[in-house]
Order: sequence, then C-alpha cells, then structure tokens
Amino acid sequence: MPIEPKTIDDLVIEDPYTHTLNNEQFLHCDFITDGARHLIFTTAQNFQYLFQATTCLGDGTFRVVPTYFYQLYTLHCEVGITEDNMRMVPVVYCLTTSKTKATYVAIFEKIKTLTLDLIGQELKPKNFITDFEIGAIDAAKRVFPETTMHGCLFHLAKNVFRRVQKYGLQSLYVRKDGIFSLLVR
Repeated sequence: MPIEPKTIDDLVIEDPYTHTLNNEQFLHCDFITDGARHLIFTTAQNFQYLFQATTCLGDGTFRVVPTYFYQLYTLHCEVGITEDNMRMVPVVYCLTTSKTKATYVAIFEKIKTLTLDLIGQELKPKNFITDFEIGAIDAAKRVFPETTMHGCLFHLAKNVFRRVQKYGLQSLYVRKDGIFSLLVR
C-alpha cells in the first residue's frame, strides 16, 4: 500500500493504481495548469461512449474528494444498445484542486485531445447539460462551441429551494394549493 502523501506535490500514482482490474489504463492524465493539479481517470471504451453520445452531462461534487483535492468533476453520457436500456452513466472522472474557468477549460481540452488520440475522433457533443457553475458553462462553450448548452433541472430546483429557504418562504412553497408554489415551480 502506498504511503499517504504529506502534500499534493508528494502524491505519485503508480501501477497498479493507474489501471483497472482488467489491466486497462485508467489514469490517463496527471497535469498542472495555473498551479492547479488535475487527474483524469477513464478507459478507452469510455472515450468511445463519450464520442458516440449525443448528450454529455458535467457535474462537480465536493464531499467525496480525497485529501488535497477540491473537486471531483465527472462527465456522464448515454450508454446502451436500445432506447429502452439507455442510461446516463459516469465515464470520465477528474480530480482537481480548483474549480475556475481555467480549470474547466484545461480539463475539457485535455479530454478532447485524449478522445482524438485514443479513438481517432474529435469530441463534439451535440448537447451539454451542466449545473449552474458559470466557470464550467463558459469553459464548455469555449471548448465545444458547436454544442448546445442546457441547465440541469435537478440543480435548478435545488437552487430555487435554497432561495426559498433563505427568504423564509418554505411554508408558501410546500402548499400545493397556493399560487406562490405554482409560480415558483
């Protein structure tokens, strides 16, 4: 078992932790931009799924990141053989120490380059769904200019409810017969 690093600079990921149990490369990039460190984990097959999908979904989470990292940013896409068994699944995992627009641009550009290198195709998703993180939205627009951007309904509802709580309007919001709840929803 590797020794726990004392700083982010001490973190070195070596075999067997760079590969899946099937011995496929999983850690594809470990790079630094603007002082922020980024690790990109995925498989060649996942790049194929990402390329074939018409819709890509990006989402950041902060609660499950290891020490020294700030965010786990995941890309999800539709995977399945028929309409009936299509599922949105995570295909790329990015650990990063930052969440700036520059971070997202660097990550998206690296993923675009890796897709071209590994499967010989340029990544151009038709649709990109994201939470309302301005840096991620602006970066996706820059790296994928032909892509239509969409906001995520789950994150919109979550943000609306936070505002409702902030202004003490929960009782009006939860009433099913009230005009307020209809207008807000």
